[in-house]
Amino acid sequence: MTASFLPGSPLNLRRSAMKNSLVRIGGVEGELVKRALTALIRPSSHQQRRRAAFEPRPSRLSIMSKTDDS
Repeated sequence: MTASFLPGSPLNLRRSAMKNSLVRIGGVEGELVKRALTALIRPSSHQQRRRAAFEPRPSRLSIMSKTDDS
């Protein structure tokens, strides 16, 4: 998962600020850019499925260190 998909990431906050400032522009151009930025902010359905199915696994390093302890 990249930082851009985290809800409070600086990139997301910057995009939200850009989107909010463009709302004031109005007109067709502002609406098109607003729609494009909204699509960038919103994670794709594929990314949402991957996040929901995520199962943390032990790292290779932790597995190796456990076998050394035995």
